[in-house]
Amino acid sequence: MPDWIIYYSDDSTYSNEDGAWVDAPGWGVQVVLFRDSDLRWAIRHGGDFFRLADDGTAVSMDQVGMLDWVINELGCVKAGRMLTRVEFDRVYQQAKADMARLKAGD
Repeated sequence: MPDWIIYYSDDSTYSNEDGAWVDAPGWGVQVVLFRDSDLRWAIRHGGDFFRLADDGTAVSMDQVGMLDWVINELGCVKAGRMLTRVEFDRVYQQAKADMARLKAGD
């Protein structure tokens, strides 16, 4: 019995019986059927993006939610931040000083 099933716009499906979540096709997802933490069936739809939480719950996300997850949970993308010119110059000067120190040690 599957733990989750992804339903696509071309009428195909992919479940954990077909492979891992990360191996499922990434485009055209319309609906995700999954077992929640109480092992009851639930449906997610209407999201721009979907992921599985650690407990197996399907989570639908918009673009901001997806970026938040990628940046804060996965850690594979690092986000910048706007600073004043003075604040940025302080950070930049520290990086330049570190670079000079590191080059001198080479």
